[in-house]
Amino acid sequence: VTGTTQATGYRIEKVIYHSQPNFPVTALLYLPDAKPGAPPSKLPAIVVAPGHGPTGKASDFLFASTFARNGFAVLSYDPIGQGERLQYPDTAHPGQSLAIRPTGEHGEAGLQPTLIGDAVARYFAWDGIRAVDYLISRPEVDPNRIGAFGCSGGGAMTALLGGLDPRLHAIATACYFTTFDTLLPSIGPQDAEQSIPNFIASGLGFPDWIELAAPRPYAMVGTV
Repeated sequence: VTGTTQATGYRIEKVIYHSQPNFPVTALLYLPDAKPGAPPSKLPAIVVAPGHGPTGKASDFLFASTFARNGFAVLSYDPIGQGERLQYPDTAHPGQSLAIRPTGEHGEAGLQPTLIGDAVARYFAWDGIRAVDYLISRPEVDPNRIGAFGCSGGGAMTALLGGLDPRLHAIATACYFTTFDTLLPSIGPQDAEQSIPNFIASGLGFPDWIELAAPRPYAMVGTV
């Protein structure tokens, strides 16, 4: 924990954890203030992954602060190539990426793993799994009441995390689920972490991420 900011009804801790050895993740932990006179109890918690955007976790402030004001601990983290986790920083322009935007960062980061039969989605998934590990390590958090939420690119991360980590007890994935028959002829395959190698060839589709999480509660959120 590198710093703390107090807000009305909650505080924010600046956190760094490692998703793999020597691979740090920058995050914000939102903790609601104790209610006066209320008996002490452990908090339900939510892992929040942001959508594509250069500010990363900062873009989820409204989601995270609203959850915190309603009694949830929230761990909001920077995905690879966003916020404080630029993989291709432009040394001539601090805070900017040579890959121009997060989708470019993700695309570049996806090339090397793909060439050796790996997948950059594995790195994104471990970010979320280790986020759950971190929440469980906190004495304030109830390990039996941890959920996950993300929108757009964060929806992709939440879909992977919800399918792969059985310690999540509820999942809400926003603006990610579609069908490949719809996606590929329209905006195309998207950046590298949005799927995994041989996914379509194996006969799999977006609903399989949801089926993998069954029978846990699952919200599919869409907007127009």
